[in-house]
Amino acid sequence: MTPSLEGVWRLSRWSVTHHKTTQNQTDTVYLPFGGAVEGYLIYNADGWVTANLMQRDRSAVCEDRVQLREMASAAPTEHNQIEQVWQWFRAGFGYVGYCGRFSVENGQVHHHVETSLIPQWVGTTLTRDIEWHDDQQELHLLATGNDMSDCLQWRRMDNR
Repeated sequence: MTPSLEGVWRLSRWSVTHHKTTQNQTDTVYLPFGGAVEGYLIYNADGWVTANLMQRDRSAVCEDRVQLREMASAAPTEHNQIEQVWQWFRAGFGYVGYCGRFSVENGQVHHHVETSLIPQWVGTTLTRDIEWHDDQQELHLLATGNDMSDCLQWRRMDNR
């Protein structure tokens, strides 16, 4: 029987490996957000997935989004205004989130992205190889391409 993805998963590690090439003589491992990252991945029985990852200890931002939108569209020039826009930029840069349907076949999960913080992901499919560890309590999702691989390690949060 194939293990079920259904449930809540907490991120335990995220790494990106740049593989050895003619220019790069050794594999180089990079930890997004300097390893200071947390996140959750939720698969439900109706075939929906949501993923949210964030850099820990992000700075607080101005909560008046209407004022911020007006400042940003008017190309702010005052130091205070520029700093408020930069706070939102840094907060967004430290966050990844998306939602959509998912499907599983041939040892891979396909996340069919419908909404995303990253606009170019909307309408695309993120495909990940599935690896099970620790009696299906740990899930590794791997993506490879362009001389690099992305590995997100998730720990099951529910009592399956």
